[in-house]
Formats: sequence, C-alpha cells, structure tokens
Amino acid sequence: MTKRIIRLVLMLGAWGASAFAAPRVVYVTFNGSDAAACSRTAPCHTITHALSVVAAGGVVDIVGSGLYDTFTVAKSVTVTTDPGVVAMITVPASATGIVVNAAATDIVALKGLTLIGVGSGTGISIQSVSRATVEDCDSRNFFHALEYVPTVPGTLKVTGGIYSGDADTSIFLCCNSTPSPGVNITVDGAHVYGGAFAAINTDGAQIAVTHSVLTGPGGSAASCPNGAPNDVGIYVAHGSVVADNDTITGYCAGVWLNGFDTSLVAYLSADTITGNFYGVVNNAFTLGNNTIENNSNNVLGSLTPFSPI
Repeated sequence: MTKRIIRLVLMLGAWGASAFAAPRVVYVTFNGSDAAACSRTAPCHTITHALSVVAAGGVVDIVGSGLYDTFTVAKSVTVTTDPGVVAMITVPASATGIVVNAAATDIVALKGLTLIGVGSGTGISIQSVSRATVEDCDSRNFFHALEYVPTVPGTLKVTGGIYSGDADTSIFLCCNSTPSPGVNITVDGAHVYGGAFAAINTDGAQIAVTHSVLTGPGGSAASCPNGAPNDVGIYVAHGSVVADNDTITGYCAGVWLNGFDTSLVAYLSADTITGNFYGVVNNAFTLGNNTIENNSNNVLGSLTPFSPI
C-alpha cells in the first residue's frame, strides 16, 4: 500500500508540473485576449504577453492579420506569422519596433513581420544574441530599418525581405569594437531601398551581401557633396566584406570603401553596378566577372583581380 501511495504522489506531482509548464507554442491575433490561454482556440492579443508565456526555445505564432505591439525579445524564441498573415507593427517617432536583447547563448528568429516607421527610430535592433535570423521581414521608413549592434560575439542571417532607412541607413551592420572578431553577418536575397547615407553600412566584422538588390534615388553629382560618402549602396567602413551576385543602382556610389582604413577588404564577384554616379570608390578586389558599366565614373581607384580557391 505504501508503495502505491508513493507512486500515486509521484504521478500527481509529474502531472502538476506538466500542467503548469510553459507552452512550447503560443498563438496571437489582433482580436485575442491577454487573459486567454494563448492557445490556438484562445489566442492572446499582444506579442509582448505571448513572449512572457512561451517556453524558452518556443514559438510565438501570429495567426491573424492586424496591428500589433512593439516588443523586446529576451530569450531563445521564434516569432513568426502564418502564411498569408500581415502582422503590422507601427513604430512611433524615435522609438524601436523590435529589440533583441537576449543571452549570449540564445537563438532568436523573426519571420514575416512588417514594421512601419515615421522617418525616425529603428525598425529592428539586434543587440545581444548568439544567433539571429531575420527572414522575409518588411521594415520601412526608419533612421535604421535594421541594425545589428552586437554587445557579444554572434551571427546574423538576413534572408529576403524589404528594408528602407530613408533618414540614414537601411541596414546598419556594426561594429569595429570588441565583439567584431566573433561577429559574422550574411544578407541574402534582400531588397534594400534608399538610405540617405547608405543602403548597407558595414562598420566592421565579417559580412557577406549576396543575391540582393540595392536601389537608390537616382545617382547624380548632387548626391555626392564635396566628394564625401553619401547616398551609397554599400559603404565599407571597417572589416571584411564580400559582395556576390548583387545589383546596385541609383546611388552616389555603388560601393564606397573607407580610404582611411587600410585594413579593410572588399571582394566583388558577379555584381552588377550600374546607373550610379560612381561605380566603385577606392580599392577593392574583383573576381573579374562583375558588370560595372553606365555609371558616370565606373571606378575611382583600382580593382585588383583575385582567383577563387
């Protein structure tokens, strides 16, 4: 009898623990309720609340089109939308739509989110995380549409999506500070528009921009005041950059390398750089298969051939 009682107590304890365990998947919709269970049949209302409920490593699934709240991610999680769902986040002036500030070992994924600014602030700011992926997100009308300003070593992969930082930089990739040796970044298949300073500003780390389209406002002498970098497709401030199979058009300069930093390096392969005032400014390496034509000045500096290994 005693053994039976012990087994029963253990079973009840295990049932109670599982009953109160954080769910692995929670659901959100614009007309849900944060007093609900965040289940498929009783979804919550805000992403912020869903993040407080979901288990670490779990999924916040947005199942209804509508307006949603800005939020901060502080643990391993995936925030995603169901197919066909438009989850729009409107961001007030000088604010940030999504902040990723998790532990140095956490993994975070953002998928299918739409962020709209008012010409200032930041769409997505990734700060502390081991590995982040941003997939098919749309972030427009910000000072920075997407920024990666790591406080710890980590990796960022941006796949697809649309980014427009009309007031300064569409995608800002930073920094030439302590985390840089352990920071690796890939931007693949993105559409990047505008950027009063740059479409992509690569300020350190190891960065690859591949299969992406960068489109500026026109590319004329007026967009290059005093010969300074301004209105640039890819501005290489520091670090190592690979640009492969990209199209860059309509800028003061398609690619501009910071001439004051002799340690930086840029490799160009199968890129189409056309319709800019300058094609490439300062010295870069080329695989020899780029199309750098129909710019007012194709190359201001030198291109050094390199061979694939």
